[in-house]
Amino acid sequence: MVWTTPGGKTYLFFDELMKQPSLLIGGGAESGKTTVLRTFLYNSLFRAPVEQADGEKLIIVDESLTGLMEFKDLPHTIKFASDQDEAMDAIQLAFDIANQRLEKTSLDRNVGCAEKGDIYLVIDNLHWILAEQRSKASDILLRLCLRLKQSHVHLIASSRMDVGKRIFPEELLACIPSRLALRCGSRKESQRIIDLDSAYGIAIGEGYYRGIGMELTHYTDIPMIPDDEILERVKWWTGQIPPKGFFARLFSRKKKTVQQSKPVSEMSGYEFEKYTAQKLREAGYTSVSVTQKSGDYGADVIARSPSGKKVCFQCKKYSRPVGVKAVQEVSAAKVYYNCDIAAVVSDSGFTEQARTLAASTGVVLMDIGSIRRL
Repeated sequence: MVWTTPGGKTYLFFDELMKQPSLLIGGGAESGKTTVLRTFLYNSLFRAPVEQADGEKLIIVDESLTGLMEFKDLPHTIKFASDQDEAMDAIQLAFDIANQRLEKTSLDRNVGCAEKGDIYLVIDNLHWILAEQRSKASDILLRLCLRLKQSHVHLIASSRMDVGKRIFPEELLACIPSRLALRCGSRKESQRIIDLDSAYGIAIGEGYYRGIGMELTHYTDIPMIPDDEILERVKWWTGQIPPKGFFARLFSRKKKTVQQSKPVSEMSGYEFEKYTAQKLREAGYTSVSVTQKSGDYGADVIARSPSGKKVCFQCKKYSRPVGVKAVQEVSAAKVYYNCDIAAVVSDSGFTEQARTLAASTGVVLMDIGSIRRL
């Protein structure tokens, strides 16, 4: 397929970042790390998927489902991960691609990689993976870093750097020489990223950058792209994805039938969450993701509504009407996940108190049998 690129000008600063084999975007909490990754991905979408010359592919890890979910359904995205197991699979996929590409490379080291399309492994909150699977994740990331430059695979990761050496090992840090330091909560944290304390207390949108071959670390104003402009760029690409053919649609319908063959009354709570996600897709929602089983901050499913609104859902499979607690929790999740709408989906109705609280807080209450298009 021939893709139509959007045209226009890219940001030179992010063009520079895209050239780096690996890049660590470090900073404290609420320092704008995810915003930088979003703008990085926006800048990358001036290029077509890898099927065309100078194209690219994306492997995205977004543990919180708050910042990178919009990029899940792009034709560029070959894997999107949002839990620990999926994150390790994504890192392994990038490693396998790098290995396969190097195997195809000419024995003459000066020739370089035969495959020119760039693959970007983009990880938001790398410290989240290292905190849970430090040994396994560090090992594969270290081996991946040795293969990046020749294979045209890139590692772009954000991380808090106040987590200590026991979580973010020094040997892994040494393998990622390109650094972008955002606002840090301490001088020590800044020094760990760029060997200087300059990033301590700086404003959002400011940073200190050092790339490969640069002797000095430079101050920079970082371009920040508005969310609506990012969404328009995503729609540019998703709008070009061809509709499924007859047999693909038929297979999809058969697959859905199998998934729905189990009565709702016999589903587990997690099966009900996945079933809700399926019903949302059928109702026209996009970027539908089921959150991790624990630590979901009150949201079980996050999706983009047909009108473009970001919606968080709490799914309740009860034998009795759902009470006020679910409304309270999903209201908090709306703030945490930066959503436009919060909703509770139930198979057993709602108490009068839950309906009263939902009316006063703006939470939408839905029955699983009648998913509404918000």
